[in-house]
Amino acid sequence: MIVLIIVLYIVFKIGLAKVFQKAGKKWFWAFIPIADLWVWIELSDSSGAVIFGPVFLVWLYSCIISFPFLGIFLIILALFIGVMLLGHWFKIHFIIARKFGGGTLLGLGLIFLPFIVIPILGFSSQPFVSSLQ
Repeated sequence: MIVLIIVLYIVFKIGLAKVFQKAGKKWFWAFIPIADLWVWIELSDSSGAVIFGPVFLVWLYSCIISFPFLGIFLIILALFIGVMLLGHWFKIHFIIARKFGGGTLLGLGLIFLPFIVIPILGFSSQPFVSSLQ
């Protein structure tokens, strides 16, 4: 089982490197853990700073533990920020799907089945269109 997971991970990373090459980025960014997310976000022309959203949420949750009298306000704020980040993450995948000439189905595949869809995109002949109309 562990061998299968390792093989899937390697195939995924090679597919991601091919996707980065199609988009005009350096292929080796796919193998650097945080940098691959940053480049993935940049493919959608979004700010890479959205990657720091989860870090902010961890800080906010630690504030909830530290300051219980602000608890309900901070919990509501954390839920709101979490939903906003999730929505933005979905939007990033749908934009990248459109840049590869796909639609909603490809976007959902990128969200829920990235270990299958990203290598397919990387090894397919579909071009990456950097600007959308």
